[in-house]
Amino acid sequence: MNFEGTYVAMVTPFTDDGNIDEEGFRSNINYLIDKGVTGLLGAGTSGESATLTHEEHRKVVEILIDEVGGRVETVAGSGSNSTHEAIELTKSAEELGADAALVITPYYNKPQQHALIKHYQAISDATDIPIIAYNVPSRTGVDMSVETIVELAKIDGVDAVKEASGSVNKVSKLYKALTKEGLEEDFNILSSTGSSGNTRNKTTLSIEDLKYDSFFFSALGKPIFQRDNLFIQNAPVIRGVFVQLYLYYGILSSCNSD
Repeated sequence: MNFEGTYVAMVTPFTDDGNIDEEGFRSNINYLIDKGVTGLLGAGTSGESATLTHEEHRKVVEILIDEVGGRVETVAGSGSNSTHEAIELTKSAEELGADAALVITPYYNKPQQHALIKHYQAISDATDIPIIAYNVPSRTGVDMSVETIVELAKIDGVDAVKEASGSVNKVSKLYKALTKEGLEEDFNILSSTGSSGNTRNKTTLSIEDLKYDSFFFSALGKPIFQRDNLFIQNAPVIRGVFVQLYLYYGILSSCNSD
């Protein structure tokens, strides 16, 4: 599966009584589709996947696929620090009809690099859905090396990596390593670093003031000065998105670390 464009990682809205706000979630889905996104991700880490029950997790993916109705691509978060649980969540995503599954590296466990390969191999062996490996060391405590990601690219069914280490240099090294192995055409790098190669953009932003067609697609071949200028213009909004949000039984408050 080839990933190119803007894939938005959606939050999971809740009602005041602690249930999933299905109406609000469906409204957000249609809002983002109207804004021209390529795909939507439900039950990812931005969607509180770590604190959803299995029933809630399945419901989020089910609502997403139903409301999208084939208009854009759908990605289901299905990662866990338990390989068995990740397999079950990925099977569920496949059964519900998601186009792909986003599988984060096991968090807290800090597995060694060879164990990461075995983790993704086991999930791929148990399912047929395209898998996006998700590397976000600031959240999980483990960073997949370039060499490990290249090995994942050789696994049938692992089609991409969402590389969120924040290192432009690493993405460049990864692309070169994939090219050396002849894997650059079949394996996608999803990243917001703006690096060259077959890098794809993935974002959690759902802000109307940001123009998806000019900002997030700018990494796909447009001059670097245009990309940098767009980033500078939108930097205050981007910083605002990363304000820590706390939810307790439907009461939402924000705490700005500044």
